[in-house]
Amino acid sequence: MDGALPGKLVAPPVIPAHAREVVNTRTVTFQGNIATVPVQFFLDGKPFSAARIDQAVLAGTTEEWLLVNQDVFRHPFHIHVNPFQVVELNGAPTGDDSWWDTFALPPLGSAKIRIYFRPDVTGLTVYHCHILPHEDNGMMANLLIYGDLPAGFGPSAHGG
Repeated sequence: MDGALPGKLVAPPVIPAHAREVVNTRTVTFQGNIATVPVQFFLDGKPFSAARIDQAVLAGTTEEWLLVNQDVFRHPFHIHVNPFQVVELNGAPTGDDSWWDTFALPPLGSAKIRIYFRPDVTGLTVYHCHILPHEDNGMMANLLIYGDLPAGFGPSAHGG
């Protein structure tokens, strides 16, 4: 391999000036139940369902999401398609401008993230815990990134 390894693996997105303002905030809650067999994990109190849209966001906008981990396990949050910045950790500003595609939520803690949803990628994608048994046992959710939204869909109808 020629050349040095990059210092950062996630390249910062190019965000137009008009899209830098946060237009919406959401809270996503991570929960687990280890008293069952198999173990169960939830986002916003619900196990994953392929038939449900959990969040709907407008492409080309910026949002802040408060990720609340009510579980004793560290849950690495991963969202497909769009990197994010961690602006607060357990309520304290991070002062870090790094871009992430996965970030480990502290047990019984929180992280506030800022996400720019690229205008060139729309459709259905997911966000989830990046620990496979947690994801497979329910800790995953569907995200619709839309440009033109069909009638009956929208942030008010789907959790945002």
